[in-house]
Amino acid sequence: MDGSAVELEAAERMVMRWDSSLACGGADEPMLFDGGGNRAEADRFLRAVDDLRRLAPPSPAAVGSPRRLSSSSAARSGAVLVAMTRLEDEFRHVLSSRALDHEIEALAYLSSLSINGDRSNSPPSADLPAADEDDSVSSSIGRRSTAYRSLRSIREIDLLPDDAVADLRAIAYRMAAAGHGRECAQVYASVRKPAVDASLRRLGVERLSIGDVQRLEWDALEAKIRRWIRAARAAVRGVFASERRLCFHIFHDLI
Repeated sequence: MDGSAVELEAAERMVMRWDSSLACGGADEPMLFDGGGNRAEADRFLRAVDDLRRLAPPSPAAVGSPRRLSSSSAARSGAVLVAMTRLEDEFRHVLSSRALDHEIEALAYLSSLSINGDRSNSPPSADLPAADEDDSVSSSIGRRSTAYRSLRSIREIDLLPDDAVADLRAIAYRMAAAGHGRECAQVYASVRKPAVDASLRRLGVERLSIGDVQRLEWDALEAKIRRWIRAARAAVRGVFASERRLCFHIFHDLI
């Protein structure tokens, strides 16, 4: 048996030790990426996944052979499936368990920024071109100052620790390389969507049907609209900006 075959068998054994279908599935189920100090097992598992992808021969269908798999090919295909299932479970676990309590109230100050507040941040008239200068110059400076004020009010918050983001990136990379990027993205959306919904609720966004809105008195509706506008401003400048940053760090150039 050559060295590559030995490496491949070792990778298969490592992966099969973490077969999710054999786990109890309870809260006490051991996880590779548990945020603890011992990362040796997680690193060995990732190397085993890399070895499977590097050393496993192409499937018979890919080289024009009969579609029936040999026992060894079936075992390798099964090991890859086990690896992807385990990585999917680990991805979900890290997203759910390592999320920081980022105190959405810290973003609430953004919702208090009004149009008048934005205007108060406008550059003094002395900084603007005189009225007889070229209109295109004035328009360009106005656009730049508006963009500057908008960017200055963006507040991106770390939703997960740096080491957790690195783990998620490592898992997503291997799932995407094995053709399971879509499943990885679906897990991400299923975990982060409730978190975003919770943040919006804490900012005062309500779920109302058209009938609910129509039954409200105008004064009550007007008060809700003002609150929704403030919440939307905080969501765009804080919640959505932070979520976009997290998504970029995990999936950039992968999917």
